[in-house]
Amino acid sequence: ARHALRVKRVRAGERVELMDGRGTVASGVVESAVEGGKKKDGMLIVRVESVRNVEKTVPRVEVWTAVAKGGRADEMVDQLAQAGAAQWRALETARKVDERDGMSMYPRLLPGSTVLIDRHYNSLAPYRKNDKNMYAVRRDGGCTIKYVDQDGANLVLRPHNHDYPTNVIDIEEGKTVADFIVGRVCHVAIEA
Repeated sequence: ARHALRVKRVRAGERVELMDGRGTVASGVVESAVEGGKKKDGMLIVRVESVRNVEKTVPRVEVWTAVAKGGRADEMVDQLAQAGAAQWRALETARKVDERDGMSMYPRLLPGSTVLIDRHYNSLAPYRKNDKNMYAVRRDGGCTIKYVDQDGANLVLRPHNHDYPTNVIDIEEGKTVADFIVGRVCHVAIEA
């Protein structure tokens, strides 16, 4: 209601459409529009005249972000809905790249870098032709970032910086590469 009242300036007598994000669209007329105070939501009373179902929009856009603080989360979700985003999810972050991992992948990573991981891409096939993928890999109860190759029943974890060792993980019987690969590193953020 806040956006309809403050931004769109909807008033009594205007025709509106209300959507639930799952394909239901209700059409009706605003009977009453009461704007709230500075930090209060207003109230919109709509007389619904018809309800219909529409096909979902393709492509479907999902937005994953860090959780906004304070009242900004509600505002963000409201704006994403207006922009047509189908879903919002909280982006989970575990930790920044530690010094050893950062230097082993230098200059692709630096200590303190933040990486975005595509958890759906856990194949060892190159994402881009002639470009090696960096992967987040489960190892010793934690996670490391390396280039990864498979050699028989072993995963070979290679650093970018050749001053650091190559590591090997045995793929235990009943497990696959996907059990170790968290996902492909698709973005690296380095603090200035």
